[in-house]
Amino acid sequence: MACRQEEVVAGVSDSTFVATVAALTRINQDEARDSASRQAARDSVLQGRGLTADDMERAARALEVDPDRALQLWLRISETPAELPTKPTPKTTNAPR
Repeated sequence: MACRQEEVVAGVSDSTFVATVAALTRINQDEARDSASRQAARDSVLQGRGLTADDMERAARALEVDPDRALQLWLRISETPAELPTKPTPKTTNAPR
């Protein structure tokens, strides 16, 4: 499948939309987080990409008029790994005991 790198709306490319929605979905599905933690994490994801919730809403609405493109993006979102490390894993040492 060819990868379209066009903008869904100004400032939101296909790949940015996919990565952002996938990240927001992971946050919303994280049962270990409370609502305040989820909101802070969502804000962090958006801010880290230079986006706002309104930007994502505009992108989603723009995709309503292009169902083929929307389907391709949703397929890419669904193929994005569900679990990405959110915390650094502790380093293990192989030092002799």
